[in-house]
Amino acid sequence: LVIPAAGHTEGQPVMENVKPATCLEPGSYDLVTYCDVCGDELSREAVTTPATGHSWKAPVYIWSEDNRTCTAERVCANDESHRESETAVASVTRKEPTYEEPGEIVYTVTFNDPGFETQTKIVELPIIAYRVTEGDNSTWTKGSGASLVITFKRSVDDSETFRRFTGILVDGKAADPNSYTAKEGSVIITLLPAYLGTLSDGRHTLTAKFDDGEADASFVIRPKDREKQPDEEDRGKNPAVVPAAPFAPHAAGVPNTEDSFDPGFWILMMTISGIAALFCIRTLRINS
Repeated sequence: LVIPAAGHTEGQPVMENVKPATCLEPGSYDLVTYCDVCGDELSREAVTTPATGHSWKAPVYIWSEDNRTCTAERVCANDESHRESETAVASVTRKEPTYEEPGEIVYTVTFNDPGFETQTKIVELPIIAYRVTEGDNSTWTKGSGASLVITFKRSVDDSETFRRFTGILVDGKAADPNSYTAKEGSVIITLLPAYLGTLSDGRHTLTAKFDDGEADASFVIRPKDREKQPDEEDRGKNPAVVPAAPFAPHAAGVPNTEDSFDPGFWILMMTISGIAALFCIRTLRINS
């Protein structure tokens, strides 16, 4: 009795010789079918898989210290050895600060790679302020012949201070340019003695004017020192020296508190002494 062959029973296809695809290279594998009864290979098919392509993480943007360039960099999530970067030069726009509001510098970079977005960085410039660095609350004495010096400094770009200086006010009134000098570094104002001598005694306000701001300083004018008399100079050198009071006769009924010479008093005393001496001599003779 001959029993006919039952034939193969195909099993589920399986993958063999798998080569994974990468970001840039395609992958491949063999799709093989075996018989579930005898295990014979019934079919084999070579299959190719496409490259996966990159899966980029979010880019990182790094500005240079002077903000003139910006570098963009991104890393592939599939393979961190895959990196892309690009450095772009920034365009710059500047708004100058004023005495009333701050300014700003705007840096903008645009990249060729569409995977990198345009970046903008804004640096604020503070409000311009001027301040006194030397000479505030100074005191000047009339007749001294000295000048009075006050220095002003700019908070931003101090090298611009002198160029922007326009003049001064004293107590709110414009000062004659011949009454002072101004020189660079930041700006050094020197009030001349001849002008200072015309001001009243007391406190005054000096306002330095600039084309983009101003600043105030104060100073005090003192009267000329009074010349000392000779006896005042002696007392200054030796506090124990006191000038003698002029002689004046004592008025009646006023006690005399100072030593004085009275001739009558001394004649009386001499007479009493002589009588006493004679009395003593006479007594000695009688006793003997």
